[in-house]
Amino acid sequence: MLSSLPYTSYTVTKTASTNDITQATVIIAFKRNFTQIRKLQNIINTKEHIIKEQRLQIKRIQAQNRRLKRNY
Repeated sequence: MLSSLPYTSYTVTKTASTNDITQATVIIAFKRNFTQIRKLQNIINTKEHIIKEQRLQIKRIQAQNRRLKRNY
């Protein structure tokens, strides 16, 4: 029985260190994913801004076309 006690404590210690490694891996993976998510959000925001500007340009051109049609 005494020989099994140190073996169990060694197993518990090994499991704890494995869990620590797993937690560290999860944290690193989360940080990577977070930076990737932030990059994707920046890309999305940029594209939305471009689309918004293009829609405003279209509205301006349509207004110009309406004014030009009235003159003819």
